[in-house]
Amino acid sequence: MKVTDIQAYLLSSLLAEPFREPLPGGWERTVLKHDALLIRIRTDQGLTGYAPGPASANTAQLINRNLRPAIVNMDPRKGEGVRKKVLEKRPKYPGLMQAYGAVEMALLDLRAKAEGCPLHQLLGGRTRSCLKLLPRFQQRLEGERLAQALEGMSVHRFQAMGLQGGRASEFDRNLIEGIQKLDSRLPIAFDARLWWQGADSVPDGQSAAAVLSAFAEIPILWLEEPFHPKTRESYRLARQVGRPRLAAGRSWSESADLTSISTEGLADVVQLDISRHGGYESGKRVLAPAEPVAQKAVLCSQGTALDALAALHLGVCFRPEVVEWLEWPVWIDEKKGLYLYDSPLSLQILREPLRLESGQLMIPEGPGLGMDINESVVSKYPWKSGPSVVVRRMD
Repeated sequence: MKVTDIQAYLLSSLLAEPFREPLPGGWERTVLKHDALLIRIRTDQGLTGYAPGPASANTAQLINRNLRPAIVNMDPRKGEGVRKKVLEKRPKYPGLMQAYGAVEMALLDLRAKAEGCPLHQLLGGRTRSCLKLLPRFQQRLEGERLAQALEGMSVHRFQAMGLQGGRASEFDRNLIEGIQKLDSRLPIAFDARLWWQGADSVPDGQSAAAVLSAFAEIPILWLEEPFHPKTRESYRLARQVGRPRLAAGRSWSESADLTSISTEGLADVVQLDISRHGGYESGKRVLAPAEPVAQKAVLCSQGTALDALAALHLGVCFRPEVVEWLEWPVWIDEKKGLYLYDSPLSLQILREPLRLESGQLMIPEGPGLGMDINESVVSKYPWKSGPSVVVRRMD
């Protein structure tokens, strides 16, 4: 069997109208679209392998121009030979390792289909049949919108939720306390990246201890990335406070950096995005150091059902003590007041819906990824250049 073609497709799902939300400190966040990348590899035996990737023009170019000549005409079942040829003989362009990691996921999908087995069997074999889903809301929720989101979550019996934070720690604390009043049983994974991305960022080092202490009495699942990835000492000092639990990795670019989160004890939870952090092989190396200490990891997602499906195959190979949660990005449709995606691309990329039971995502047992890809999204959602989200200060 030989690869005859490989293609990376950049896709964009535009919002019907830009979604604008005010942020504390005179800022505004505008959501314009949802981007995705679909990788497709074909063989001379009629098999096709798929994988998601980071929605980046640079990644798509690396795959279509740089990796394609190295992979076409190679046997996708000889994974180590392909990896060696690509990574040792190809020029080391920035992002090449991450791009190949995404391609390698599609090669593994091909190999599993050729062998007639589920993809997770090639990753070590599953230890369970599902992962708990952590819904991540792409919009800031307050008041009526928050109540609608919680009502929708109860229908699916989700056991936690992920929220987007703002730019002021006191404002965030009030938001979480408001949620607890609506449903005090629901743990929250709180994204604090805007603390350091904005003008009123949280200070580094020991002075941040007071800010973290303000969250210590709130039963959140964890606090995500309150510091810039480069300020590792801040993570070490913050962990001395003890509470809340810290998560890191989403904004860290290299899989080696994610491994250091475990080996150096920088955070309680490692955030792993296999599409962006180097694919399955890099993901296994990131998760391996967590095994002996039962450190938690959460599998992040680029925001489509294919991303969640690809991550699921890796997550079920690890014990619940290590990989407990899989992110499930969601949007709120204010007109219907329902809990659903506002990005049709996110769900239409698969021909059939994923199976959710009691807030958990069930692993399919068919060959490869186990579900069919809907290639019509390539023509239906063509790439639109420009940022998907814009954060700016209001005049």
